[in-house]
Amino acid sequence: MRRALVVAAAGAALAAAFGCAAPFNEIKPSEPRGGVAVVYCGSAATSPESVLKAMEPPTGPTGESSMPEDKELRVCLRLENHGGDKARLVRSDVGLRTPHENTQPAADRDDDLVIALPGETRELHVSFRYSPLVHGEEVQVILANAVTVGGKSLKLPPILLRKQ
Repeated sequence: MRRALVVAAAGAALAAAFGCAAPFNEIKPSEPRGGVAVVYCGSAATSPESVLKAMEPPTGPTGESSMPEDKELRVCLRLENHGGDKARLVRSDVGLRTPHENTQPAADRDDDLVIALPGETRELHVSFRYSPLVHGEEVQVILANAVTVGGKSLKLPPILLRKQ
């Protein structure tokens, strides 16, 4: 019975987290190159890993901190390959540039390498932790070194997002 309640609570928390409006809107997409594109397909203010972690009992000191708590951003991307060679995207090479910092993806259990064969589209998620932003501030999802096609680096421009 307790396990069913925990699973139900986790499902409700995930639905609440992902059912609300996206924390960022796309302002400028990345332009495709060589028949390959990385397309923004949405964002969420939390990841399934952080929701499940929040449900665990706290360990260690739990006092109040004067520092603002980092925010989380989970970005959905689609790797679309309309070219003739295999496209590879390394998730750990995707970055987030905010007005205050450059951030690398948070570690998770998803595969780091995403491969799209010619004519194939693959969806992936990348999570970041960043300092709080105010409404209207812009961030860039950096793709410059993340994609290779036929073994050669594909320099894609960043995706520009605006905080809601």
